[in-house]
Amino acid sequence: MLARFVRITAASRLHFGLIRFGHASGRRFGGVGLMIEKPPLRLEVVSSPVFRSSGPVAERVEAAGRQWMKWRRLSELPNCRIEVVEAPPSHTGLGSGTQLSLAVGVALDIWTGQTCASAVETAAGMGRGLRSAVGTHGFAQGGLIVELGKMPGEDISPMASRVELPGDWRWVLICPRGIRGFHGTNEADMFRQLAPVPESVSNEMLCEMRERMLPAARAGNLEDFGESVYRFGYQAGMCYAAVQLGAYCSDRAAQLVSAIRGSGIAGAGQSSWGPTIFALCENPDQAEWLVRELNHRGFLEDSDVVVSPTCNVGARIVSGDDKSES
Repeated sequence: MLARFVRITAASRLHFGLIRFGHASGRRFGGVGLMIEKPPLRLEVVSSPVFRSSGPVAERVEAAGRQWMKWRRLSELPNCRIEVVEAPPSHTGLGSGTQLSLAVGVALDIWTGQTCASAVETAAGMGRGLRSAVGTHGFAQGGLIVELGKMPGEDISPMASRVELPGDWRWVLICPRGIRGFHGTNEADMFRQLAPVPESVSNEMLCEMRERMLPAARAGNLEDFGESVYRFGYQAGMCYAAVQLGAYCSDRAAQLVSAIRGSGIAGAGQSSWGPTIFALCENPDQAEWLVRELNHRGFLEDSDVVVSPTCNVGARIVSGDDKSES
């Protein structure tokens, strides 16, 4: 019996940086990141006389629906309505595009009775994972994700490591309003302008990740993990210095990272192209203290602030026959 109601809740993604790009051979991209509970993506699929979408990012849902139809080699979309109930802001470094595409692909598979593909297969079919695969593997499993990059001919980089982080840890996200990071054709143009990452730099980042970041994550050592995330992110960010202001996307971002670390919080950095800056706190109380401190010093003006735990599980999927729309 086909489902007549589908709900999918997916996490957001923080990305600490890519390891390798610009080379004609060997693995490309690769990186480290993790999934966070907030802000979530939540969408629902219900019966409808025709296919339509509603809610925030409705146009992106329609585009994802057309990509799903092409992937599944169908001539039309099913009669249903996809409503985005809640969504992270687009192009702010939270990986919302990948989560939305995967959620739409999985939801339509369930709705039409397709054999559900894996997250990796769905990402390839939906045209995601061209560079980073952290969000793809995170959609399936959550947690801290390491992927070492894809070889020529591979659609999606395989996952190398996954670690569940302590439940008390909190990520403070600060995103200036009205600013968006590079995306789409602009992002592709940026990569064409960048010099290849020197092998020595890639090797240093791999060493940082393998010898310090992962062991600290597995041990639940907040201080060492935070320091390693900062060092990795700074080094990764300097690979983009030709198209952004140093290791971060703006002077404001650099000052905010410095202020966070100056307050005694080791783990701070920029997610992907930004503009979201993150700080890793030991528990909710420390996160609240940091927000008050930064606000008092004027760093949160015209910014949205979110405090979130790590998401150590994959997307939550519920389906049944208890909703309909005439």
